[in-house]
Amino acid sequence: TIGIEYLPDDEGIVFSEKFAAYRLSSTRELVVNHSANTNLKASTYGGIQYDVINESTNIHGGGASYLGGTKIESEAVAKLLRTAKYNVTALTGHSATEESFKNLSGKGIKMLHIATHGFFFNEDELSEMGLAGFSSNRQSTEDRSLSGSGLLLAGANAVFDP
Repeated sequence: TIGIEYLPDDEGIVFSEKFAAYRLSSTRELVVNHSANTNLKASTYGGIQYDVINESTNIHGGGASYLGGTKIESEAVAKLLRTAKYNVTALTGHSATEESFKNLSGKGIKMLHIATHGFFFNEDELSEMGLAGFSSNRQSTEDRSLSGSGLLLAGANAVFDP
């Protein structure tokens, strides 16, 4: 399940460091002009706090439980990346927010590791929730299926709070 671009050779050199390798999510990306990312920047997410603390310092819980092993995992990944001379931003707890994730855009991040809960709702489930228009029939089947999926970041339990 590991991408070939991250596999080391017998000398420990990662495939993507030796060759200009790119992971494509779709064959349509073959026509997009890519330039090599030589920035050694990475971000890790783990040990995320899904509960929300409101203004009166009451904790709101919900459907997602804390995944303790994810903090250990993301710290280990960050340590390995730092050993490989990456500049790593490690986000945990309440700082691992959707906003922090969106702020990575345009920052030249070469590696991203996210250890969290994920979800998927098929088209029928989206319809039942009143979100049928969330995807359109003009999208490919692949794009429509992605419309019903996501990752949970800090504060996500606010959505599940009754």
